[in-house]
Amino acid sequence: MDWARNMNAALDYIEASLTGEFSYAEAAKRADCPAYHFQRMLSYLTGIQLSDYIGEGSLRLRRQICRPEAARCSTSP
Repeated sequence: MDWARNMNAALDYIEASLTGEFSYAEAAKRADCPAYHFQRMLSYLTGIQLSDYIGEGSLRLRRQICRPEAARCSTSP
């Protein structure tokens, strides 16, 4: 199923772009559909809007980065 492969390619692009530049148009291009339809399809498939998906991904990435630091900070002297 090409649409599933294309949507996964777009999601991979979003995940890879969390630390750099992100383009709605590029994500839609990778999903092989117009940006409007891509945003609607992503919302339908994930249950959240694209901006929320990106925000949650950024938070998840920050937690992974900060977790070792937080563990060091929580140890008693």
